[in-house]
Amino acid sequence: EMIAIVDQGRQLTYQQLNAKANQLAHYLQKQGVGSEVLVGICLERSPALIISLMAILKAGGAYVPLDPDYPVERLEMMQEDSQARLILTTRKNRAEWMRNTKIVCTDTQEHEISQESRENLNHTVAAHHLAYVIYTSGSTGKPKGVMIEHHSLATYVETAAQEYEIQSGDRILQFASICFDTSAEEIYPCLTRGATLVLRTDEMIGSAQAFVKHSQTWGITVWNLPTAFWHFLATELATLEISVPESLRLVIIGGEKALAKRLELWKQQVGDQVRLVNTYGPTETTIVATQCDLTGTQAVSALGELPIGKAIPQVQLYVLDDLLKPVPSGTVGNLYIGGSGVARGYLNCPELTKERFVANPFSPLPESKNREQIETGGNRSRLYRTGDRVRDRGDGLLEFLGRADHQVKIRGFRVELFEIESALNQHPTVREGIVLAKKDSLESQHLVAYVVPEDSEEEISNNWVAILRTHLKTKLPDYMVPALFLVLNNFPLTFNGKVNRQALPEPDSICQLPASDLPQMPLAKQIASLWAQVLAIPVIGRQDSFFELGGNSLLAAHLISLLREQFSIELPIRCIYETPTVQGLADTIQKLQQSGGDLNGVLTDLNRQSIPAPPKILTRKPPLADLSAPKTIFLTGATGFLGAFLLYELLQQTQATLYCLVRCAKRGEGLARLQATFAKYSLPVAALDQRVVPVPGYLDRPRFGLSSIQFSRLANRVDVIYHVGAMVNFVKPYSVLEATNVQGTYEILKLASRGKLKPVNHVSTVGVFGATTYFTGLPTVYEDDDLNLSRDFLCWDDGYAQTKWVAEKLILAAREQGIPITLFRPGFIMGHSKTGATNTQDFLSRSVMGCVQMGSYPDLANFKNQVVTVDYASRAIVHLSQQFKSIGQNYHLTPWSAENDLSWNELFQWINDAGYPLQKMTYTNWKNELNRQTKLSRSNALYPLLPFLNDKIYKQELTILELYENTSNFDCQNTINGLRGSNINCPIIDIDLIYIYLNSILRTKSGGYSLVSQ
Repeated sequence: EMIAIVDQGRQLTYQQLNAKANQLAHYLQKQGVGSEVLVGICLERSPALIISLMAILKAGGAYVPLDPDYPVERLEMMQEDSQARLILTTRKNRAEWMRNTKIVCTDTQEHEISQESRENLNHTVAAHHLAYVIYTSGSTGKPKGVMIEHHSLATYVETAAQEYEIQSGDRILQFASICFDTSAEEIYPCLTRGATLVLRTDEMIGSAQAFVKHSQTWGITVWNLPTAFWHFLATELATLEISVPESLRLVIIGGEKALAKRLELWKQQVGDQVRLVNTYGPTETTIVATQCDLTGTQAVSALGELPIGKAIPQVQLYVLDDLLKPVPSGTVGNLYIGGSGVARGYLNCPELTKERFVANPFSPLPESKNREQIETGGNRSRLYRTGDRVRDRGDGLLEFLGRADHQVKIRGFRVELFEIESALNQHPTVREGIVLAKKDSLESQHLVAYVVPEDSEEEISNNWVAILRTHLKTKLPDYMVPALFLVLNNFPLTFNGKVNRQALPEPDSICQLPASDLPQMPLAKQIASLWAQVLAIPVIGRQDSFFELGGNSLLAAHLISLLREQFSIELPIRCIYETPTVQGLADTIQKLQQSGGDLNGVLTDLNRQSIPAPPKILTRKPPLADLSAPKTIFLTGATGFLGAFLLYELLQQTQATLYCLVRCAKRGEGLARLQATFAKYSLPVAALDQRVVPVPGYLDRPRFGLSSIQFSRLANRVDVIYHVGAMVNFVKPYSVLEATNVQGTYEILKLASRGKLKPVNHVSTVGVFGATTYFTGLPTVYEDDDLNLSRDFLCWDDGYAQTKWVAEKLILAAREQGIPITLFRPGFIMGHSKTGATNTQDFLSRSVMGCVQMGSYPDLANFKNQVVTVDYASRAIVHLSQQFKSIGQNYHLTPWSAENDLSWNELFQWINDAGYPLQKMTYTNWKNELNRQTKLSRSNALYPLLPFLNDKIYKQELTILELYENTSNFDCQNTINGLRGSNINCPIIDIDLIYIYLNSILRTKSGGYSLVSQ
């Protein structure tokens, strides 16, 4: 007779299995088990377990797996939530937590059960009746019961049997706990095809040698393994030089992301003699939704990712944005799953069910028709929102990119943890890496990398973490490089064989440094103590970098405040950026103390600053003859405020294809960032059509991080360049901003001078002239004034103005050399004149929000802002850039008359009149009040700018706002002349326009700061 189950030395034939299952099913029916009745099953892996599963289904009930190895607290919670009518168990597993439930012990009551009929039951189960309820923790940590109906299970069992080509000669290893729905994939396709189910032993899971040996002995043909165990097995096969069983024909993996490096190891040892299938599927969609055959294919993407494949039969996949609209191929989106496998919902969780199981906007079927469609594999009126982020590679295969809740905010940037993990796992010395976001004492997020090395003895050296950090810096922006790296021998696993992220150790539990690396001098020890307080890291090395440990501008501002209090010294924030180690900062503070606080030693003197020579022109091809009809445009800064509106204007005014440099690793991510930017600023996302091509890259890297071939192709393709991108930051010093703002401009000029000569439209700032009026007495700055006018006093200014000055010097030198260049210098750019859409993170918006939060503003009677609206600035740039006569010109994008500059005091008086009471205070008193309030709470919008507002940058007497109070006028006659004859006019910033602006930032939670209208 055919063997159904093998359990070490014991065997059970199909006839015996069916008879015993029938007897137990008859018995269960007499105990009240029937349709929609839940039965708990608390049995270890054994023939009795398989018999009990079959019996519950035959009786018409639904089983609730209760693994006896689970913690009692979890089992008690599952039973209490499910309210199972009875529990099948054994005398050994009978426990106190079962006290309020009827219990059937399959061993002690075996004689009683054996008296029942062996015949099949005369009982019909409807397709929509429950088959099982499996509890899954998901991302919340609290188990919730997923209700799977018979039609879903039956449809998948048939699909799996066909896809895996299960035949009666197969011997399938039963590996998973019954609390994991993979167990159903192992059991039912096997037993419905007459194959043999072989139950694994506990010994097998702890040893690769034992696992392979027993599989060989039993002639196993199919392994169905958790991905984490397959990762372990692939490594062990290579290390121990053992071979898979000769009988093995198929390996199925799933449960979490598979690593390309493990596939490479696997293929080195196993080759393609064994079929390898990577699967993906939430419990809520019945076991598996997608699969990808990794055998004999080049499945690994160029970015080192393994796909999860395509939808299996009877399953529909949708990659959607936050508005449930399909995203373009190659774009990251949220995965929704429809089809026959979609669960009924969560047991006793109607609100959660409503949230995660949503109406299918692509289905012609109303919800009321859903029941009628079930028996034909329908159920298409609902989708399951997986919470997973995926991307269609363009070949129909999906890449799994991580959980949506693994998307975090770091230093104001949205970060996908999967992207960091992917880059980390590409390093040859890393066996596996995981990255989590952890909060510090200030509730700021820091990235922590958990790493298992390939060779635990060889690879862990004092500089190994430095090597990993350097590796990541070549692939990711600085804010995505983890602050801490914790080295582990292995990762903790859940009961289901997945990596248990919640069980990873907290960073402070294993931070250790050799005594020689600790600060030795009293001053350095004091500084290290303050660092530890700010960064929430217990041990700080004397050469540790503040920013590599997770420091950011907000934490730097907090540290500066503590250092000033501790040492009673005026310490500029630039010192932390330029000497970011404990020892370096100690040396700087010691020098300041010895010099009586003289800041000359820490200033950026532009007279001593080397300005790179522009790149040589390496082409003889002339520039485009008709600037109004370019075929291709290269744009930087498109995800910024002005850049986004400029991109939209270029789409409206040209037919060109726009190549947009976007700070990201992949094109799909770049498009997603552009779409998010357009949505943020109320621009039509639909305008981002096929003419917009994201170029993943970085301004602060040679060739923008592109290969020489990619850079050359871009240079040959592009007709015109618009350079808007820059790091705009009023706190960071020249040294930090130089790579992006100066070297990035050099790379732009290099692109312009290769392939064919390309006009460059460079966006600078009026800030390059600094506090001209204060230092020179000149009331007006003209568009063609010599840039050297501000060279000698820009050292007192911020690093942003300094880098833009050096970049402009580079631009002017390139213009002299022959590159056709048009130069634009905007003033402050405010919100759109019609929609009010604005950049809530810029200085003006933060000033408005911060003062409203405080209920006061500083009295700066002579301080004026050269404010223009973003729609005027973008329209003016596009119009002027399309005129051949503009080449070689400088244009100020400022109000057309100095009388129209926005008075600081008048602005806040208008805000006061709008219903936001504001008290006028002297600058010193206002600054002291801001410092007092931000010590109590760091929620004020101006908190990140505290160093900018506090630093007495000039002779230890004046802050930068006080230095700029006597604001220069900026003539813009070139701009007025250039726009003559167009319909483009500069709107006057009056009270009506200010109210539109205020509506945008004050009557909502703008930028995350709660503001309530009075």
